[in-house]
Amino acid sequence: MNKSNQVDAVLLEEPPIGQDPDLPHSPFGQASAFRKALARVVDRFRLLFEKLPPSIKSHPSIAWGAGIALVVVVGFGAWSLLRSRTTVPPNPRAARIEQLENLARDAYKTGHYALPIETSSIAYSKRALELKPSNNYSRVMLENSINGGKYQVQQALKRKDFAKAHQVANAMDHLLPGRKDIAALKQDIGIAERGATASRRQNAVAHPKAGVTASSRQNAVPHPKAGATASFSAYHLHGDKAPADHGPYCLGILSVSGHHLKFSGRSASRGQKVHKFDFACSAVREIKKNPRIASRQGGFHVRTASANLNFVPRDSSPKHVSALASACSK
Repeated sequence: MNKSNQVDAVLLEEPPIGQDPDLPHSPFGQASAFRKALARVVDRFRLLFEKLPPSIKSHPSIAWGAGIALVVVVGFGAWSLLRSRTTVPPNPRAARIEQLENLARDAYKTGHYALPIETSSIAYSKRALELKPSNNYSRVMLENSINGGKYQVQQALKRKDFAKAHQVANAMDHLLPGRKDIAALKQDIGIAERGATASRRQNAVAHPKAGVTASSRQNAVPHPKAGATASFSAYHLHGDKAPADHGPYCLGILSVSGHHLKFSGRSASRGQKVHKFDFACSAVREIKKNPRIASRQGGFHVRTASANLNFVPRDSSPKHVSALASACSK
């Protein structure tokens, strides 16, 4: 029987009715064998004593010595026999701890740090520590398993497998509620997931999917106006964030023509209005790149006596700002 089967036998065995569960039970045959062996020792000692000469047997000291020797021999024989037949009762608590340690080690070797939750190395180590909080082996195994779970999350994020990352992190949070490092790990997953979503949306805006019709492409991507001294496709920002950062906007053509700065919106983000502006260049006070709002995407503002409008070139080129300012100053 291997070690694990022995442990199972200890855990599942119930003490017989009417016996003390902490002490082994001696069967009837054991007592009978002991009486027979003791009788043989006494008979041999009696025969040895009868062979002695009468002068020695009649001596009082010799008789007392023989009696004492008989008592010593019988007592030592009884003690030896009982000691050889006595077994140490098993300790169910120690056996259970050993079993949990083995299960935790097997789960760790197979990479089951937090999943499945009930049969993970974290779960088994926690149960072992509940039985014995000073168990250093289970404490080290628990921390190693946590680090293993964090590594699995990091690898999932590298593959952009956010579902797997959430699954492992949520399992760790369920097993170890209240740990700050696991809460921070879940926040890192959320940040990475939002960043990937923003990147996909930005790429979708910059590179429309193939297969759309010519008319829909013309509506989605406005073309510069013919005859204008400066004209390019731009986003009019409806807030402080660029479209790449999920800010609201409308998309259209910003141009300078006939000494007028004009914006003609063609489409807008969900829930937003399409705007149109027309300002005389003489009313434009400033056309300048933004130091803060959408600065990484080439954002700039057009300031007039009555408005301050923020734009982002669709191609993020910084050349449009100077071209627009030059055309409106002529």
